[in-house]
Order: sequence, then C-alpha cells, then structure tokens
Amino acid sequence: MKKEGNFSKAFDELLSGTLRSGERSEAAEATLGSLVTSPGATGEDGPGKAADSLPGGKPFSPKPACLDQAVITQDMVIKGSVTSTSNILMEGSILGDVTCEGDISVKGKIEGKVHVRSLSLQGGTVQGDVESTGTVLIGEESKVNGNIKGGHIDINGSVVGDIASTERVTLNPKAVVEGNITATGLSMFDGAELKGSVDVHKPA
Repeated sequence: MKKEGNFSKAFDELLSGTLRSGERSEAAEATLGSLVTSPGATGEDGPGKAADSLPGGKPFSPKPACLDQAVITQDMVIKGSVTSTSNILMEGSILGDVTCEGDISVKGKIEGKVHVRSLSLQGGTVQGDVESTGTVLIGEESKVNGNIKGGHIDINGSVVGDIASTERVTLNPKAVVEGNITATGLSMFDGAELKGSVDVHKPA
C-alpha cells in the first residue's frame, strides 16, 4: 500500500541509515539515540502525513516535545535490538532486546531483555527479564513475564518471575506476583497477591 511505503521510507530517513534492513530483513537493528518525533506530526489525513497548516491558515511547524526523548508510536513495530542513549516513550512494539542509558515509559509491548536506568510500565507488557539501576514501576493492567532486578520496585500489575531489589519492593492492592522476592524492605497492601518465598534482609 502507498501509505505503508511512505511510512517505511520516512522511518528509514529518521533512523539515518541505522535500520539495517538490507542485512537482516526480519531482525533489523535500530539505534534510536537521536530519534525524536513529534505528536503534532500526524495530520488529519492520517498517520505519516503532516498537516500543512493549523486552523486559521497559520503555518504548521512540528517541534519535538522533548529533545532527549525518542518516541515509538503505536503503529511502529521494531524487529531487532534497540540501543538508546536518551529516554524512550514507547507505545508500539519492540521484538528484541532493549538497552537504554535513560528512562523508558512503556505503554506497548517488548519481547526481549530490558536493561535500563528506570522503567515505567503503564498498561504495557514485557516478555523478558528486566534489569534496572533505578526504579521499576509496574502499573495497573501491566504485565511482566520475566525476572526483575532493580532498586525500588513498585508493583500494581502482574509479574511472573523472581524479583530482586537492592531497596524496597512495594506490592500495591492490584499486584499479582508469582515468584520469589529478595529485598531490603517489603510493603504489601490489602488485595495484593504473592505466590512465592520472601527474603527480606538489611543491607550488608
């Protein structure tokens, strides 16, 4: 389809040649360190086509919402590993490992291992292990199928896997965890479910 072709061409240009489809058509790698897209880049004619002007005839000049944030929109599916030096707002899908020196906010789906400074999962899913040097937030209706390692781990969704925290684990009322927990502190609210062992100890 013409729309799909235009989207693929635009995406290739945004990645500035880092999408190596010629080498691996089914598992292309995308380095998104400098990729920034603007929510305003979608016009009334559909995704991928920017409006020429705003109401009243004023010229339209899309600007990135955040200069150090990469955006993966809902209609984007990346097959292959992703490496970023900036923050990532992810609403689409990544079928591969993700390594990020910044923070990731996930509303979409990741199928692969995640290495990140901090992770906020808001209605999204992760199929793979998560390793964070900071905070991990698992919001309502979010799911992680894999082990989680991090600092403060705050859960209000579903986790199937072991949890290891260098700080505190918080199980909020809608948390459902199937796995063992190791942490220096644990808070568990009424309504939370835990199927597994607990090892809470003071830091050495």
